[in-house]
Amino acid sequence: MSKTSIEGIYTVAHNKERIFSFLSNMNNVSKCLKGLQDIKELSSNSLSSKIKISEGIIRGLFNIEASEKVENSSIIIYFKLYGTLGRAEGEIKIQLEEVESKNTKILYKADIEVKGLGATLAKKQISQIAEKILKDIFECFEQSFV
Repeated sequence: MSKTSIEGIYTVAHNKERIFSFLSNMNNVSKCLKGLQDIKELSSNSLSSKIKISEGIIRGLFNIEASEKVENSSIIIYFKLYGTLGRAEGEIKIQLEEVESKNTKILYKADIEVKGLGATLAKKQISQIAEKILKDIFECFEQSFV
């Protein structure tokens, strides 16, 4: 078993309310998950699907279950990702902070626990892969508003 936490800030050129509305809906989040396929369930606050990941030595088709809730003006996304080499579970807490007239900082913290052979093989890459996936999602969000 391997546990990791990542946190960061991503700034977008849109107001806080617009970003919050977009991020607090799993229908929108799903559009920004690269490799998503075979969607079994999709609603405004949950997702059950498969996702193809090809990052570093982590390659393959994984089952993904995710849900989100709004709590004290934060968005929390809970997820489970599992495949033949193991599973990853965790949560991503997102807070928004308006910084100038039309810019918003997306502050995120993800706590991830990986179990199975994948935890042993990719221990060093887990944080890098998670950060890349989050960055891809935030870039997709920003491009969705153009």
